[in-house]
Amino acid sequence: MGENWSCCRSEEFESLNYRQELDMSLNKITYTKQEAGVDIQGNSNEIIQVTFNGKINLKQDETVLQSAARGYMARKEIEKKREAIKGSKKLIVTVNEPMYEAPFKVAEKSENLNSDSPKATSFPTPEELYEELSSAITKHQANTVSALENALGEFDISEPLNDGVPVKAKPALLLKDGTIYQGEWNSNSQKHGRGIEISQDGSKFIGYFVNGQKEGKGRIIHINSDVYQGDFKKDKANGFGIYIHEDGSKYEGEFKNDEQHGHGREEYSDGSVYEGDYRKGMKEGKGVFKWADGSYFEGDFKANNREGIGTYVWADKKAYTGEWKNGKMNGKGVFKWADGREYSGEYVNDLKEGHGKFVWPDGRIYDGEWKEGKQHGIGTYSFYTKHVKHHKVKQGEWHEGYRVRWLYDESEVGDSIVNISKA
Repeated sequence: MGENWSCCRSEEFESLNYRQELDMSLNKITYTKQEAGVDIQGNSNEIIQVTFNGKINLKQDETVLQSAARGYMARKEIEKKREAIKGSKKLIVTVNEPMYEAPFKVAEKSENLNSDSPKATSFPTPEELYEELSSAITKHQANTVSALENALGEFDISEPLNDGVPVKAKPALLLKDGTIYQGEWNSNSQKHGRGIEISQDGSKFIGYFVNGQKEGKGRIIHINSDVYQGDFKKDKANGFGIYIHEDGSKYEGEFKNDEQHGHGREEYSDGSVYEGDYRKGMKEGKGVFKWADGSYFEGDFKANNREGIGTYVWADKKAYTGEWKNGKMNGKGVFKWADGREYSGEYVNDLKEGHGKFVWPDGRIYDGEWKEGKQHGIGTYSFYTKHVKHHKVKQGEWHEGYRVRWLYDESEVGDSIVNISKA
């Protein structure tokens, strides 16, 4: 509890004057500090002055004194003195000699307190728990943080939390984990409401807290000059926010537990832009990635890679539509060139492999086997003659892009003619 926690003090308590306010109808007692003096006010307008000089003797076991039962025992002592005043509705007693600290504290008046707020049990105050600093919190922040803060402008936390919890503002305090905090606290000595926090590594947060954790709107400037501004929950970025990196890259979108999660837009320092789905900090789902040179990919992503079905268009107008895996063309697809060439078939790691059909702008066609991007194996080759507008088809064998042989003697078998228009 700490050496300054007053619950464990003995009979020689600090000299404090308390007003003990007893509500006779509810049989309750609360304590607040006040100047010495006693008023007893009954149902009539008559006021009787009573003064006690001496201590209320409550010699109890220290363990009992640490609990809320002390208030109950104190009430019993005072009940003996109130019997003489039968008509009274309220008894106010001031004691001119030292007595023990009350086990319950009256809630601090605050703009964050409504009439339905319960009175909180007593906890050590933040000043009792932590070291109070002699200067404002801004005197303890790094120069890089200050410079970036000036460039970003003021982050507004003028609006109170308004959640019905009583809070009280405190000066800058040095917490046990090395954090410096200046702001509002609840009656349980937890950061609650508006506050400013400088972490041990020098990062600075300004925003809202709930029960000791960042929650609501806030902005954190990291010591490496990265900045996050947006929604927090349970000490982490949760909801919508903007994250700006030191190099100027920026993400704007949804977060979950400090990670990009949901829909968002990311702009990179080289001019590239991604907009689409994220999962656990990585591009995953549907999205569009555009490069600064004008090329783009639109389709499926998984773990930051192109995976699934998608279309990639290069800056020189080449385009591939088909299957992707691990960021590369894998599976079936169609590749088109700006000059009219077209391949439809299978790919392995960005290279034609398996079966595929390649069409040239002049009407030639190869339909057959491929390996590592080259014609390799058995295939048919179709082309036009000078005199007829029909394809002449021959079957042959290719090796690493070169025809090795025709598979039949043209003089014996003849040419196979297929009715494919050159259009």
